[in-house]
Amino acid sequence: MKALAPKSWLRVLCVFLALAVTARAEFRGAWISAVHNLDWPSKQGLPAAQQKAELVRLLDSAKSLGLTDVFFQVRPEGDALYRSSLEPWSRFLSGTQGRDPGYDPLAFCIDEAGKRGIRVHAWFN
Repeated sequence: MKALAPKSWLRVLCVFLALAVTARAEFRGAWISAVHNLDWPSKQGLPAAQQKAELVRLLDSAKSLGLTDVFFQVRPEGDALYRSSLEPWSRFLSGTQGRDPGYDPLAFCIDEAGKRGIRVHAWFN
């Protein structure tokens, strides 16, 4: 078998890179809204374990539908669904603005989504 000339290798490399970029460009996503408990958690004040279980079910559903990305709402009303020194915890988690839910929902979402090959995009209002 004859070796490829240097210019041919460059062409082959460009084709592989183009295919890699094209394959990664596919994007199928959904929003997970926390404001007024539209999507998650189903209601305010649920225990952390139940909130986590609900989020896992949403991510499992996203995976089964072939989604590649989720937009996770992390600031519904000038509050936070992540550990912050600037914003209070969201009332949509605990029922009381500023009350720590006992875990970091954004970190949990990123970890669980990653296990399913799903990318997370933080959605700020």
